[in-house]
Amino acid sequence: MNIPVSIVTINYNNGPGLQKTIESVKAQSLSCYEFIVVDGGSNDSSPGIIKSNLDIISYWLSEKDNGIYHAMNKGARKASAEYIMFLNSGDVFAHESVLANVLPSLQADIVYGNITALDSRGIKTHLKSFDEASIHNLWVSTIWHPTAFTRKSLFIKNGFFNESFRLAGDYEFFVRNIIKHDATTKYINQQITAFDMGGASNKQDNKYLLDQERKLAWKLNFSDPLIFLFENYVRMLRSSEYQWGKRISRFLPL
Repeated sequence: MNIPVSIVTINYNNGPGLQKTIESVKAQSLSCYEFIVVDGGSNDSSPGIIKSNLDIISYWLSEKDNGIYHAMNKGARKASAEYIMFLNSGDVFAHESVLANVLPSLQADIVYGNITALDSRGIKTHLKSFDEASIHNLWVSTIWHPTAFTRKSLFIKNGFFNESFRLAGDYEFFVRNIIKHDATTKYINQQITAFDMGGASNKQDNKYLLDQERKLAWKLNFSDPLIFLFENYVRMLRSSEYQWGKRISRFLPL
């Protein structure tokens, strides 16, 4: 039987979070997945947790890595399914039927949905993604990678995550594939993942670096004149004059 999805979990010294993620994968009603765990050489309870769950873990390794995207690339290279999704340590599926519900929608290069944010008090905030992965939407926001199911063929054809990035390597991957290489996308209006807001990209001290890396993502893939055009296009779409024009046009005769 063909395995449709490879779930990749990266972890470093987060035994409790890893246990939560594994339990979430184990609880899925659909069991035809490949589960890969990439550990960064943890010295806490993580190795023991991995070894006690080898009944559902298809492949694992524990060794020092060079950061988030190096670890994610290790997992992506080992993945053998048509689609890869990254469920990092501490993240969990939104409910037990996520994979079963998503499977019929895997008809584009990148299929993505909504996410639920969990703060330190356990309070949930449901966040909806944009309907269309356009220049405008990717300029001002992103696809949350824990909600995305990406064809492995994109990694082979257009390259893996850029490991020089510390926080926005997934953002650069989406910009490169969707805007530069015209990867097809499909939004599904479903909660896919609940994520821990304590992650690196959500820490206040990292906001400046994240912003700089997102700007760099465009510079690496497009020339300055094109970026200038994109920037002005987005500014125009966000202008009050344009928004008022759209509202008025609804009442004009064809």
